[in-house]
Amino acid sequence: MLVEMRSGGALLLALALLLGACGRAVPESHAPPPGPVTYQALVAGVPDPEGNALTRRFDSTSDRSQPTAVPSNASDARFTPAGAISYLLPDSIHTAEPAGGPRRTEATSAARVIAAFDWNDDGTLAYVAHSAVPGIGSRLVIEPSGGGQPLSVSLPATGGGATPELRFSPDGRLLLLVDPALAAAGAAGAATATVQVRRLDGSLVFGPTAAGPASDATWAGAERLYFQDGRGVNVADLEAGTTRTILPGVRWYGPDASPDGRSVVFEVRDDLGQPRLELLDTATDAVLAGFERDGGSRPRFVSPTEVWFHEAGGAAIVSLDIERRTEAPTGLSGGVTDVRQVRAG
Repeated sequence: MLVEMRSGGALLLALALLLGACGRAVPESHAPPPGPVTYQALVAGVPDPEGNALTRRFDSTSDRSQPTAVPSNASDARFTPAGAISYLLPDSIHTAEPAGGPRRTEATSAARVIAAFDWNDDGTLAYVAHSAVPGIGSRLVIEPSGGGQPLSVSLPATGGGATPELRFSPDGRLLLLVDPALAAAGAAGAATATVQVRRLDGSLVFGPTAAGPASDATWAGAERLYFQDGRGVNVADLEAGTTRTILPGVRWYGPDASPDGRSVVFEVRDDLGQPRLELLDTATDAVLAGFERDGGSRPRFVSPTEVWFHEAGGAAIVSLDIERRTEAPTGLSGGVTDVRQVRAG
């Protein structure tokens, strides 16, 4: 109900103030809140006997998945910053638009095999090209957005073994390389870091070697890196230049940080090789008490509170709400290759 004003002058003053406010910019502090965050996920299905697999794109807005234009013999499908889908063939990286149209070639390597790639939010492309010929060496290539001159960094690695990983930091200023092939390359001479953090000019920021080959690394913040080596699970604060062992003697597998960087979900295995999932609180660097999911493996955050994982030995993907501790089937099978957060509004 409207409250009646006691004088006509007061009413006129109120109307004048109301009209005067019309058309004014809304102060920043009173701006409407941003729209909800949804996500999209790329899932490579279970490969057939020839190794071919169909890649699907899941959209949390519609709770549905649909096939993509990624060839069945491609690998490592990833979202571009604009939401297109890039994928890897042995000698090249290609991009297909979800709406169709001609595909474009992003990079090629005639003398080497492209083993991994990633996109930065600004459009910078990075990839690792391995050589199968001893003495030629491998390369880390960084192609800046806008068609600038690519940067190439020589790596003392040859192809074979586990697949390397490349991941830009959340703020896009650093690049994480995890490459087990570097351990073999360093066996005959000086130790070579298997986990490396580089600036976008190629210079090395971080590369631990003292505790043996490092592996299973993940960002959790712009300059906060978690990784595994001979000491256990460690956290490196790249801004402060410090490294601490937070889980001594623990061997973890496939760690993945939540989009907000507050949690890291990971797999551990008991003496019989049976997996289970655990959750690390990055505010305290302690494992969250009471959170265990026996039989869970290959976890992946798709939102700050939702983890997709597999039952041990199974291909079906299960959704786990880490706050409510509830589970539900996703209807998808295979492996998650990339997740993209989408903010509406």
